[in-house]
Amino acid sequence: MRLILTLLTVVLVMGCFEKDIADEYDLMSEAVSLRDPGICRKISTDRVQDNCLRAVGILLQDIELCNEIADNEYKYWCIGVVQRDPTYCAIVKDPEHNSLCYKYVAMYSRNPKICEHIRNETIRADCHNKVTPV
Repeated sequence: MRLILTLLTVVLVMGCFEKDIADEYDLMSEAVSLRDPGICRKISTDRVQDNCLRAVGILLQDIELCNEIADNEYKYWCIGVVQRDPTYCAIVKDPEHNSLCYKYVAMYSRNPKICEHIRNETIRADCHNKVTPV
């Protein structure tokens, strides 16, 4: 009986946690669509808040928002795009984030040569498609 109650409690807590995370992603979507970093600051999950500040910081081209980001991966990704400086992308260690950083720097600076830094072939091809004039 005790095991069943424990399992039931875990399931209920996880269900609430998943709902909370879903609500926070809804806040992030709202912040991005309204370009409102104040909404990002209402998000309690650090990773979601950092991702929100990165997205809004890039949209607004606001280096100060980038500097509010606690996670260095997202911070340097944001700074690199806002400053159109691919050297920040080299600091980003996560392979997918690294590739996306280079892609967005290339897109914002309209420099297809930056796409060559991307190791992921799919993202590199997408970068060239978005940056290279037709």
